[in-house]
Amino acid sequence: MIAIYKEEFSEETREDVIRKVRMLLRIGIFFSIFWIAGIGSIISIMLGLKARGIIKRATVNLNGMGGVYWCLVVGALGLIISLLILIAIILPIFLKNIAK
Repeated sequence: MIAIYKEEFSEETREDVIRKVRMLLRIGIFFSIFWIAGIGSIISIMLGLKARGIIKRATVNLNGMGGVYWCLVVGALGLIISLLILIAIILPIFLKNIAK
């Protein structure tokens, strides 16, 4: 067994870390596509950041930054779209109540 992380002492093997990163990215990519009114986008961003942290702390070369970027960018776009939809729904109601 080798230590995979710079800061932490771990008994995880490289394969265990790769498996963990792949699982996080698969779930993150799923939620970035099915954003569920913005909640999936938030989950995607959180999982992308967690996978990015694991990759950055690794002492060995790990792949997966493409999946991290996907989770972050598509998750952020989904979150922005969700906020725009929310504003488009709430703003007319707010303006209608002010006009009364």
